[in-house]
Amino acid sequence: MSIPPSPNFTKGTSTGSGEGGVVSIEGTELISRAPTQKTNITRLIDDIEVQRLKHLKQHNLRIAFGLVIGLILGVYLSLFSGFHETALMQTLIGGFVIIGIFAYMPVQSYRKAFKAEFMPKLVALLGDFSYVPKRPLNEKALKRSGLIPARYAIHMEDFIGGTIGSSKVEFAETVISNPARAKPKHVKDKRVKGLPVARGMSMLIIRPVRFTGHTIMTSKRGTKLEKEAQINKTLSGVRVEAREALSWLDIYATEQTEAQKLAHSETLNFIQKISLNLFNAPIEVSFFENYVAFLMPYSNNLFEPRSITKPAFSNEDIPILEKHLTLTRLFVEHLDAIS
Repeated sequence: MSIPPSPNFTKGTSTGSGEGGVVSIEGTELISRAPTQKTNITRLIDDIEVQRLKHLKQHNLRIAFGLVIGLILGVYLSLFSGFHETALMQTLIGGFVIIGIFAYMPVQSYRKAFKAEFMPKLVALLGDFSYVPKRPLNEKALKRSGLIPARYAIHMEDFIGGTIGSSKVEFAETVISNPARAKPKHVKDKRVKGLPVARGMSMLIIRPVRFTGHTIMTSKRGTKLEKEAQINKTLSGVRVEAREALSWLDIYATEQTEAQKLAHSETLNFIQKISLNLFNAPIEVSFFENYVAFLMPYSNNLFEPRSITKPAFSNEDIPILEKHLTLTRLFVEHLDAIS
């Protein structure tokens, strides 16, 4: 199992968002953010924290109220209802289910506010991108990328999209499942069909210029999903000069000359940096038609609020999302430069 070496990318800059500030990257650390933009992000986080505490208070009060009502209901039914034991138990269970739903409503309200109000504002501040909770990416394009077997089902949500130069960039939380295998009971989402085999993020970069061939760069740490997807009779291995930056991936292509160009050391550095930023995900990339497709499996969830008893974000979550947007911007600008 090979671990990607640390990128040797030195420094890049790209205009930021929101207030038009400049964002710099050195190594894997974000260096600066426009002061006004930083203030707006801090204010936004404070606002969602106020909402969380308000909904948490409502949730706790409803739990306490429900327990009192449940106790009174249980005593009354036990002493005065005349129900036999089975009917009494069914009535009590039904009563507690209703009370539980009543107590959980503030949690649902908080999650809805997080998705409908907080995330769109945050994403706009971080990169002038838009956020749509239930919108998927172009599934047909992802299937044509060769990164996902045709028989597998894809469920996508938490869409984030925007424009960088002349390219469109879209990414979303993604769950890939095998419909031929039974879905586990703990997976409640009805839109996930079958056994989940990978989850994380998928990304499409839609460029105005078409690639002449089809090139796939696949991590040697990838799962069976990626290994199976890359087996295509029209693709063959690409021989490139030996260098450390290539030790963590395999390259397959229909057009050797174009693949050699795409295996540019700076291109690989950007891909590595995106991988390392996203929890060192075993990243897979496909260059085809006028698309660049990324598949980045990881277990963390950047787009859902944490438990209502905890702050919406950990200290790392927003920098991870911000660095992903910034690295994507730099990657797209780099592709434009070498195309």
